[in-house]
Amino acid sequence: MRGLIGLVLTGAGIASLVAAATAKKATDGSLVLGAGVVLSLIGFVIIGPVLANGVVRVISLVLLRAFGPVGRLAERNALRNPRRTGATGAALMIGLALVACLSVVGSSMVASATSELDKSVGADFIVQGNQRIVPQAEKAMEHAPDLVHVTRYKDLEATLTSPDGQKDTDGLTAADPSYAQDLRRATTAGDLSAAYGTNAMSVGSKYAKKHGVHLGDTISVAFKGGDTAKLKVAAITDDDVAIDQGARYTSIATMQKYLPANKVPPNEIMFAKAKDGQEKQAYAGPQEGHGPVPAVPGARPDRL
Repeated sequence: MRGLIGLVLTGAGIASLVAAATAKKATDGSLVLGAGVVLSLIGFVIIGPVLANGVVRVISLVLLRAFGPVGRLAERNALRNPRRTGATGAALMIGLALVACLSVVGSSMVASATSELDKSVGADFIVQGNQRIVPQAEKAMEHAPDLVHVTRYKDLEATLTSPDGQKDTDGLTAADPSYAQDLRRATTAGDLSAAYGTNAMSVGSKYAKKHGVHLGDTISVAFKGGDTAKLKVAAITDDDVAIDQGARYTSIATMQKYLPANKVPPNEIMFAKAKDGQEKQAYAGPQEGHGPVPAVPGARPDRL
């Protein structure tokens, strides 16, 4: 009876794994895959002691007999208590299955993150300091001969008042217009490049839906330490992304109209695009105190 139950569970588990492998969509096969793994493991644990005798005898004929008395001793020890042998084999099998599972999950996560970055990031270099980018590093980037453009990126403290009268203190992001090339953001309405025009901005799709914001609406932006601006919504970005989700963009030129120079925050990040074929030449390597560091795990030094 034990062997029959083990065979049924193992067979069901293998069938589930095959069904998961042949599924057209990952979402369709995920539950079947989980059930297949669990059923297969339970089935092997149950059937292990039943198979122990036959498996050990086959292995002894092929391998253990070559070791003389030591091999025969190992064979008899394994056959003396098949339940213990099966339990030991099941424990090893579960351990190997967990290691393999974690390896696959880790590799999949790295591949997914790399794919998302390749699709979303158009910049060749991302430079980020521990807290801010010092002026020396900013000037060095701006004067690098092999760069097509350099983009400044600043996080601003501000209170936004939407057309429905609701206030939001999450602030917004000021960047150069070239940021629209450095980060590929899809829009649900408008063109993101228009958000970097005079007295213009963008909002995320979730913010727009929550507050009923549409293209052409005006949002009141009270800059901390500066004046209050009336900015026109020129684009609504799709928030179904992993990078900059919910960000509201405006141009640095617009920011400078309403924020005194001594209140302008330093750059949080800077982006750069190299001339075609000059990616490696444009990378000068880390420099003392303000060198580029990876902004994302796993990034290559010549693509930071």
